[in-house]
Amino acid sequence: KTRFPSLKDLYSGKLGSAIPNPSLKAENADLLSLGFHSEKPKNFNYDISIYYNKIKDGINNVYVGKLTQLQNIGKIISQGFEINVGGKIKKTSYNLGFTYNDSKDKSNAQEKPIEYRPKNKYVLNISHDFQDYLTADLFFNHTSQSDCINAGNNNTWIKLDSYSTID
Repeated sequence: KTRFPSLKDLYSGKLGSAIPNPSLKAENADLLSLGFHSEKPKNFNYDISIYYNKIKDGINNVYVGKLTQLQNIGKIISQGFEINVGGKIKKTSYNLGFTYNDSKDKSNAQEKPIEYRPKNKYVLNISHDFQDYLTADLFFNHTSQSDCINAGNNNTWIKLDSYSTID
């Protein structure tokens, strides 16, 4: 799989907060995934999958002083698993999901985390049909801590707090 940089990735200075990089190369990925899906018993389903992604010339933000620049960072390994369970009870549908992701920059001997890639994500969706044209939906998402670079403090790594949203 190949991800080509967009014109924005190549030439945008993001209103003075970034340095354009017209020499940005496409990232290439070898993806391996294995999954299982079942819809038994009736009105119940689940999906389980594991994945391993090896990305060459990964596109990522790199701090240059206090500005960022999209650069190719060499080799990224991203691996993890996903579990989703869902179903329907009378007029109410539900889906519960969990994702574990471990992504690392393995470009050199000192492996580093990838910015803004949380280890865990949880989702809960509930939908209830009241009538043919009236449905109520509830979406809950929780994202665990992620790593980022603090440009104001000599580009040191810090943890961003986990957060949840309800829609």
